[in-house]
Amino acid sequence: GNHHRKEAILDRKILWEGSLNILSQIKSREIMRTIDSKKIALVCFNNGKLDNYELLISHGETRSEQLYDLIIMFEGQIKAIKPDVVYLEEAIYISNFKTSRSISEVIGNMKFVLTENKIPYEAVAVTSWKKKVIGKGNAKKQDVKDFILKKYPQLEGNEQDIFDATAICMHGIKCEQEKLLNKDE
Repeated sequence: GNHHRKEAILDRKILWEGSLNILSQIKSREIMRTIDSKKIALVCFNNGKLDNYELLISHGETRSEQLYDLIIMFEGQIKAIKPDVVYLEEAIYISNFKTSRSISEVIGNMKFVLTENKIPYEAVAVTSWKKKVIGKGNAKKQDVKDFILKKYPQLEGNEQDIFDATAICMHGIKCEQEKLLNKDE
């Protein structure tokens, strides 16, 4: 019969794979193999077999381990998608030094991954993408959320980061369209 392979990753290190539907089967002749290996779990994730990174969230890891996992996952997505260009928000500096440092580390590592994979990127100031997309460089978080939800109501219920990322994507699309228009002139 048909064998549909299913996979799940727990705590970023335990891979379950096999034919059993894990969430709905109690009595079955299907089997699941369990592999306790962080490296194998991340390789499976990065090969595009799983696309829901929330399966990998673990609160017991150090900040460095979480950053490493995030960058490994980002690189896997970049290799799977192979974008022509990536738009990133520039690092912001806030009064909380640890948060500012973490944001800077993530952005720096993302730039490294993009450079290593020969993918051009543009870092965009917060005020620039807000001005181009929302129309106000000083738009508040609620303004961004309202604007994005008006355009994409299916995003209701998401966190602010999703609205910001969507707006940055829209900024990138507008910039690429402008480049094409200028090229044709």
